[in-house]
Formats: sequence, structure tokens, C-alpha cells
Amino acid sequence: MPGALEIFQKDINSMKKKQRDDKQIRHAKVQASSPGFWKSNSRAALCLLLFSAVLYALTITYDFALDDAIYITQNDFTKQGFAGLPDILTKESMVGFWGQQKDLVVGGRYRPIALATYAINHAMFGLSPGFEHFINILLYGITALLLYYLMMMFFPADQKKPWYLQLGFVISMIYVVHPLHVEVVANIAQRMALFSFLFSILTTIFAIKLVEKGGIRNLIFLVLSFLLALFSKEDAITFLAVVPLSLYFFSKAKLQDYARILGGMGLATFAFLMVRYQVIGYFLGSGEKVTELLNDPFLEANPTEKFATIFYTLGLYLKLMIFPHPLTHDYYPKQIPIIGFSDWRAIVSLVLYGILGLIALIGIAKKHVVAYGIAFFVITLSVVSNLLFPVGSFMNERFVYMPSLGFAIILGYFLVRWLPSKIPALANNRKTLSILVGLIVFAYSARTLARVPAWKDNFTLFTTDVKTSTNSSKCNTSAGGSLLKAASKTRDKKKKASMQQDAIKYLKRGLDIYPDNKDSWLLLGNAYYDINKDYTKTFDAYMHLLEVNPDHTKVHGNISIMCEKATDQKDTKAIASFLEKVIKEYSPTNPKPYDELGTLYARKMNRLDDGIRMLEKAVELDPSMSGTLQDLGIAYGMKAQSAGDNTQKQQLLQKSLEHSLAAKELEPNNAKVLLNLGITYANMGNEKQSEFYMNRAFTIDPSLK
Repeated sequence: MPGALEIFQKDINSMKKKQRDDKQIRHAKVQASSPGFWKSNSRAALCLLLFSAVLYALTITYDFALDDAIYITQNDFTKQGFAGLPDILTKESMVGFWGQQKDLVVGGRYRPIALATYAINHAMFGLSPGFEHFINILLYGITALLLYYLMMMFFPADQKKPWYLQLGFVISMIYVVHPLHVEVVANIAQRMALFSFLFSILTTIFAIKLVEKGGIRNLIFLVLSFLLALFSKEDAITFLAVVPLSLYFFSKAKLQDYARILGGMGLATFAFLMVRYQVIGYFLGSGEKVTELLNDPFLEANPTEKFATIFYTLGLYLKLMIFPHPLTHDYYPKQIPIIGFSDWRAIVSLVLYGILGLIALIGIAKKHVVAYGIAFFVITLSVVSNLLFPVGSFMNERFVYMPSLGFAIILGYFLVRWLPSKIPALANNRKTLSILVGLIVFAYSARTLARVPAWKDNFTLFTTDVKTSTNSSKCNTSAGGSLLKAASKTRDKKKKASMQQDAIKYLKRGLDIYPDNKDSWLLLGNAYYDINKDYTKTFDAYMHLLEVNPDHTKVHGNISIMCEKATDQKDTKAIASFLEKVIKEYSPTNPKPYDELGTLYARKMNRLDDGIRMLEKAVELDPSMSGTLQDLGIAYGMKAQSAGDNTQKQQLLQKSLEHSLAAKELEPNNAKVLLNLGITYANMGNEKQSEFYMNRAFTIDPSLK
């Protein structure tokens, strides 16, 4: 550590000779504010736009992936188009996916700006992944231009250097090509991060303009920009610290300027927090304890282990900023190991951040560029670091989309100013310096281009990243699920079998890592059934789920499908035996297994009386099950056909009618219910009513004729 500080101190001392000039440059009239800025900097702007577009152009051909299901493809509000906008603005952002506010992640999610764009685009173009990807690329390009504008405000042009070696341009270019941004740009759902940073940059620009030129218009634009940033994603709140820090470093702001700017931003923050509270119902936590490891990776860690592991992940961020390999979308348990402070990885990271903190403290007083870069990185990373509050994951590459600007500033400064000041040959040789900068840009660009194809679709993403996230239960489960889905669509038997075996391997690996992974058990059960109808292994997997949640909707849904598909005695006996066990041991008050078993008895096992008994029990537990009422009506109708005398037959037909009418009350336009009513009335000799219901059924669904 002393060596690093000595080098830094020497760097500061070596700059004393030029300190007066540097101060004049920092506090000079901002060149970026001049009307002809874009015209005189058109080559730099076009270069940034070109790189933004070329690096991500391929994504226009890609499908939806990952969190796109939550916010776009399976979000009821988004799919309503313009009609969904009121719900998007007034409800937690995951309600459209879950159907209710579940509060599965700490703090909830309220990010209406991006969701509103999805709804508008859906209304105009339908579900179009290509168009949505284009919008993300466009936003990234606009961000690049605004960032360049801001950096040129921070670091006015050096007339001795060409445009491509200006510090503002080099910083912007490093930022644009950095591989850690792939997740944000290539994943449509991360548009919220694109908007958040874009509007945060605008906020900083208007803050500087307010200092330089004043004017109520700049103040209004500052407040509006910050409001939009906050409503895009909550991490924009860190700019309450970033903006005054930037003014301190790069403007001649006076006390009244700080008061006016922070007052406006504070007003925007208050408005956002009040709206968010009204929508979600709390500020940071709902009070519900998170019990699922996949939603809080530190559940099994003690406080010391938690903070040691957090510092380890913070160290990984530094490593990935410099050397972005390998990359993955998944750092869920237990991809990142829980460690203590006796582990060298936690110690090294803690020491590194200690050194960075000391450098920043020394440099802030001297307004050193490196100090600003460190402070920017730490401040914007703080809210997603898990240090202040849990964020639901150990870490994510998308979390450094905003903080990476701090790294780009430090690296750009190192290349364009520090190295030339230490190596005279570089200062006097533009070609060598250009090659050095070009190599960095080329290396990051190549890594970005190599990473982008992983985001083609869910199958590609999961099966690619599982090779990196080998210890993530979630990633192994996702890979297994994607392989099962792909296997169900292929006609190549050999390929299908191979995919299914790989799927089982990944699903078992997911359970080895985290035995309570519910999705793994469900998919594993499905796999065993799909491959060779191995009911023993299928039901063993399902039992793990029913032990925790006897009313597991997807398990019972799958069993219903199995009942429908059962064709021979072996199948029906295996399913019936399982359902009998479920009713006895797990779900004595759940109507669903009674309904499934009753249907199986009545339709597939020639046990009509047992079937009716089970169906009656299901209706007793839940009278609103229209499908069960319909089945019960059919069952009584079938029994009536074998009745010994006419009186008994009429009694059974009357019961059939009662249940069918009850089903009609619940679903008045269900064609099959109406058809059954018509058949029942016909059997009872009421031709008029029979014809009435038959005609209604055929009108609704002509295919029933």
C-alpha cells in the first residue's frame, strides 16, 4: 500500500507545474455549451454512434430473453397496450406478471417508464423483439452522445491534440465498447437501466448549465430529467451525491448554486418517493421476511460471512472492469461462495478498496481526476453492492452499467494524460498513443462482439452461461428447462434423447447445489414423465414440492394433464395411487386432487361410483369449480344410463341437471356446459329445453356439431 500512495503522491507533485493551467481548463467557459459543438465534433459523435450501433446490431435479429418475460411477453399490463398504462403507473412493476404484489425481492420494483414504452410499442407493433432491440440500441447511442457532451464539459478540448485523443472522447469510447454493458443493451428488460443513466447524465448536464448560465429553464429541465431518471430505476438516486461532486470538480459553483440544484433534485426525489410509497406501500421493506435463498443469497451466512462475501464480489467487479472474462448473466447461489475474512479473496478486496478510498480522499482535496473516477464508481455502486441493503443477488454485470463510467474516466485519464506525462515519447508521438488507445478499444470491442450472441434467446443464453455459472442452482435449472423445451419441439429422436439426458444432468446439478430449488424438482419430475413415463421418479420429484406446498398449482396442473393422457391400466393405476397418497398425506382439504382422482376413476378406470364420490368431495371443498361441476353432471348422466328403473334414472338425471346448471351459472357461455345441458334435457324428455341449449352451444362453438 505505501508504494501505491507514493506513486500517487509523485503524480500529484509532478503536476504542480501545470496546476495553474489545469485549473484554468477546469474553470474555463464550457466549450460543450457553445452552439456549434456538434458541428465541430461531428466526427467524434459519428464514431460513438457507429460503435454503439455496430457492436449491438446483431441483437435486432434476436428474440426476447431472461427478464423480458416478467416485463414484456408475460406481463398482462404491457400486453394490453395503451389500456395497460394506468396499471403500469399505479402498480408495482411485477404485478402484471404475477397477478398480484408478491414482494419477493427486498424493496419491491417500481420502474414505470420502461414498462410504458413496452406497452406503447405493443399497441403499435405487437410483440416485436427486433423493434424493442432497436430501441435499446438507439437509447445506447443517445447515451453515448450525451456522455461525450458531458465529458467535454468536464474536460474541455486540448487544442494540441486531435479529436480522437481528447480525454472526453477516449472516456466515452471506452465506456461505449465495454463488455460489461452487454447485458443492459442486449436484454430488452434492462431498458430501465438505459433510461436511468441517460436521464442521470442529462441531470448533470443541466446542473452544470445552471451554474454557468443560470435560468429557470435549466432548473426545470434538471428537475424533470432527475424525475425521469428516478422513475426509470431507483439507482439514479445516487446522483444526489454525484451531481454536487461533479460541480465541485468541474465547475465554479457557489453555495447558492448547490442549494438551488440540490433543492430541485431533492424536490424530485421527494415526489418520486411519495408516489412510489403510494404504489408499493413501503419504502425499503414490506416487513415480510425473505425465506427463499434464491431471493436472498445471504440467508445461510452469518454477519461476518455476509460482509466478507460482499467485499469479495466488490473485488470481482474490479477484476471484471479491467479483464471482462468470463461473463455470465447468473451469479445466484452458489456461484459465489460464502466466505469469511480469513479467506484471501475477501482480504485482498478489502485492502484494494481501502487503497482506493485513501487515494480518493487525498485526491478530492486536490480535485484530481482519478479521485473523481473512484468516487463516482463507489457512490453509484453502493446501492447495488448489498452493503446498504440486500438486492436479491450476490452481484450482476448489469449492476455496473452506471459505475463503469468511473472506471472509464480513470482508464482514459491514465492513457491520455498520465502516461504521456511519464513517458515523453508518448507525449511527442501521436501515432504510438493512438495505437495504445486503439488496442484497448479493439480488445473491449472484440470481447463485446463475442459476448453479444449469447443473448440470442433463452436457450442460447442458459446453455452458454451454465458453462460459466457451473455452481449456480438457478442457471443449471434454467439450462435444464430450456433443453426440455427444445427437446419437445424436435423430431430428431437421437437429438431429443440427448437433450433430455443433458437436461436431467443440469437439473440434478441444480439440486445438488440447492436441494430446495422448487423449479428444479418440478422440471425434473416433468422430464422423467416426458422421457419414458417413469411415474416413480416423476412422483418422487413432485412429492418434494407437495411436502412444502400441498396446493402446488403446477404439480396439480401437470397431474391433470397426465390423467387426460393416460391410456392404459398401468398409467391410470400409477396416477390413482399417487393421488390417493396425496389426499391422505398432504392435501386432505385441497379440492384439486379429489377432482383429478374423481375424473380418473370415472373416465378411465370404470369406477363411476368412486369417481362421483371424489367429485362430490371436490365440489364440497370448492363449489366454484365449474369444470368439476361439469364432470359431475356428466358422471351422473352416465350412471343414469345404467339405472335399474325409470325412477332411479330420473333421480340421477335430475342430479346431472343440477350440477350442469350450477356449472352454467359460473360459465354461462361455455359451449360444452351448454351442450351437456342439452343432452341431459333430451334424456329427460324435455325437447324444447334440449333444442334451446343445443342451439346456443352450436352458435358459440360450431365445431361441436
